[in-house]
Amino acid sequence: MTKTPTDHQPKRSVLGIPVTADGYLDLGSLQAKANNKKREREEEQKKYFNNVRRKSLKKYSEDQELFGKALQRIKEDNEARRNNEIAKAKAEAVNRINEEAERKHGVKSDKTKRLDNAWRDTLKGLI
Repeated sequence: MTKTPTDHQPKRSVLGIPVTADGYLDLGSLQAKANNKKREREEEQKKYFNNVRRKSLKKYSEDQELFGKALQRIKEDNEARRNNEIAKAKAEAVNRINEEAERKHGVKSDKTKRLDNAWRDTLKGLI
């Protein structure tokens, strides 16, 4: 009986790698396994980085919202201070104008009359 190369060639090498009919290592199956593992690693990395990106975008969005609220609060505080300063300046201007008009024309305002009466009553109580 004649021996053919396939009769004597093992189907796998000592390392467990498939062998071709010629006795060479069959790297096609190894390459396919390597490609599958590479594809799996790429998918895992893609999922991981998508998760990291999603968390990062969520944090960025929350930070931007907080920053926007802080800016809005600062703006409102500045407007309130501005309005208070304007009201204070208006009141001071009105008082100066009233005092000047009283001195110039000799006519007392209701406020000045009430103040004079209050002083008069206080002095009466002391004497």
